[in-house]
Amino acid sequence: SGNEGNYTLKITVSDDKGASAAKECVIGIGSDLPLIQPIGDQIITIGHEFDYKIVAGEFNKEYPLTFSFSGLPSPNFSCFSTSPAGGEINGNYNCRVKQKIEYEVGDYMVKVKVEDKNNDEATASFKLTVRNEPPTIQSIQTQEIIIGKKLDFTVKAGDEDNHYPLTINVTTSEGSPLSLSCSQNSQGAGTHKTSCRIILDPVIVETKDYNFSVTATDYYNEVSEPAGFTVKVKNNPPQIATPSLPDTIVCQNYEATISASDPDGHQLTKYSAEGLPANLTINEASGQISGIPQSAGDYPINISAFDQYHNKTISPYSAIGSKNYSLSVK
Repeated sequence: SGNEGNYTLKITVSDDKGASAAKECVIGIGSDLPLIQPIGDQIITIGHEFDYKIVAGEFNKEYPLTFSFSGLPSPNFSCFSTSPAGGEINGNYNCRVKQKIEYEVGDYMVKVKVEDKNNDEATASFKLTVRNEPPTIQSIQTQEIIIGKKLDFTVKAGDEDNHYPLTINVTTSEGSPLSLSCSQNSQGAGTHKTSCRIILDPVIVETKDYNFSVTATDYYNEVSEPAGFTVKVKNNPPQIATPSLPDTIVCQNYEATISASDPDGHQLTKYSAEGLPANLTINEASGQISGIPQSAGDYPINISAFDQYHNKTISPYSAIGSKNYSLSVK
């Protein structure tokens, strides 16, 4: 008498090595109020199903008990089922909450209220944490591409919460003339299921390094940490194959053609020469040297061949291949 009410008991069990385990329960003594067994804090991933059983009872067994919830955005929790419906098991009523969680990420204090048939009630609260792990981007290697050629590679992203489909976005550094985007998106298998294929054909920008950032956004708009990568646009100079220039004599017609090729398959658009004797010239288009030299002597000559992208090729790359020669006029 005088001690009626609901009490929370904490039961602890320890072994001889100091290890212990504890559990709380609620008991009612001579009380006509319902009681709710302790509810621990709950963590759930957005988009996943929350499936949890709340247990309540009453000393006087003034059943049925009804459950209601507050503290959540719409739709609020409700009992998916009671066990048994309108009945009793060992003096307890079970409310099973089974609901797909679509709330925003964050912490919610959920209040549970239980009422008996006489409108006596009890309440309990627990914290519901709604989480969402961001997507991840698979490591992206540096892409090396020859100017004028096709850039074609794939970026992959995944989501451990399976919040597919993902959207992959490529961000170009401000002011960069090289802009990339996903040409094709696809869903596959494995850890990184979403693929973004980046295609640019041809790549015609200055030869240097261009930096990019990639992010992935999941179905619930959670954004990954950015992953950076570099595109190196390169060029290799033409190669002049002519081994030497034939010697000649004064006042005799002279002809020699420079042979050159480009290792990248680029078109050769120009030839130039420095140090030619007077009255000898080089045809810029064909590389042919011709004319009638007027003065004898030994002439050091430098021949250059230019590929079609020499106006966009900057150091440390070169689009000009050069070779030194010696021409003797007797």
